[in-house]
Amino acid sequence: MYEKNQLTNVENVLYYSESLKKYNVPFELHVFPKGNHGAPWCDDVIWLKPARGREYNYLKFSMEWLKEVFGLL
Repeated sequence: MYEKNQLTNVENVLYYSESLKKYNVPFELHVFPKGNHGAPWCDDVIWLKPARGREYNYLKFSMEWLKEVFGLL
């Protein structure tokens, strides 16, 4: 597992979302109190399993957002 100081600071995603908003790029932002934000893997640890006792299903959130953006709901 990666050390906490090797992961992305939550402030970075706030700066990024400000830039997206500035240029009218659609986005959805979720800031969770727990989990490994910015972890550099793409497997069941991030996508399917609860993060420390809470259900943060990133894949589900992403798919729902994409369907909404592209009018597929």
